[in-house]
Amino acid sequence: MSESTAYEVYGKAFFLVYLLMMPIARYVHAMHLERSGTNWEPRTWRVLWFALVLACVGDAVSYWGISAPGAAGDALWGFGFLIEILAGIVVLFATTAYGVISHRLRVIPRWASWLLMAVIPIGVLTLVTITTYAPNALIVPLSLIWASIGAWVLLRSRESSGLRPVAGSAA
Repeated sequence: MSESTAYEVYGKAFFLVYLLMMPIARYVHAMHLERSGTNWEPRTWRVLWFALVLACVGDAVSYWGISAPGAAGDALWGFGFLIEILAGIVVLFATTAYGVISHRLRVIPRWASWLLMAVIPIGVLTLVTITTYAPNALIVPLSLIWASIGAWVLLRSRESSGLRPVAGSAA
């Protein structure tokens, strides 16, 4: 597989990263609604959700649109990439704000709210040290943070439902 083909395959699947963050973020939002303590949470939630949707659409448009013939493919790629970059920046700042709100309301564990608050420095560190590809270097750490919160949510729901692993199982 050539480098450009690998890039294209990776890019065409990257919208799933945004898509998979959405249900985890939605669940944390529902946890906030149970506690309601600030009117900033719904506002921050709406910004985060809208930016996640835009980033997902921008990525899909850029990498799936590039297959269009001629100048249309280039235009779609450029438009989608711009939308993804701008929305991704908003996602990072909204996630940081969401971390601050979560920390104050103690809806999620402290480690999770600290990770959400630190998403921008972690992303910049990734951008500088691991890869220089702008959107993914910033978004991959973000997605891993949301995935770790998702794992916590699953473990929490499993414990609260009374489900226990069967003796001898790999769970």
